[in-house]
Formats: sequence, C-alpha cells, structure tokens
Amino acid sequence: MDFIGRFESIQKDFNSICDKIGIGPTKLPHKNKSKHKPYGEYYNSNTEAIVGDFYKEDIEFLGYNFQYNDG
Repeated sequence: MDFIGRFESIQKDFNSICDKIGIGPTKLPHKNKSKHKPYGEYYNSNTEAIVGDFYKEDIEFLGYNFQYNDG
C-alpha cells in the first residue's frame, strides 16, 4: 500500500487516487449526512484516555491527536 486516504479529506484523496489510476475525478455523493456537534465536544480527559488506549496504534500511525473541550 502506498496511499492512505482520510475521511476528513475524502474528496481530495479520492481525486488523487483517480489521477494515479488514470481516470477523471468524480464528485463523490454525500449520503446519509448526520447533524452533530464537532467530535471534540463529546470528549473529555477521561474519554480521551479510554479511546486513546484502545486505538493507540492507529492514532500514532496516522498522526492524530485529540481536540476537545474539557470544561
């Protein structure tokens, strides 16, 4: 594998894949859209520790970090 697309930049990453395989870019439909607060509003230091421990390898490999309101 030489490319990992990210959900947060799915259209841009999909366009890169299309370019690599020699097809024109295609606009991806946005189906099943949900309305919710930014994810950080659902986390605090306790939930970060739980999720961070469970997904530690993925978080480190993909370079993610938590952004939440702990107040």
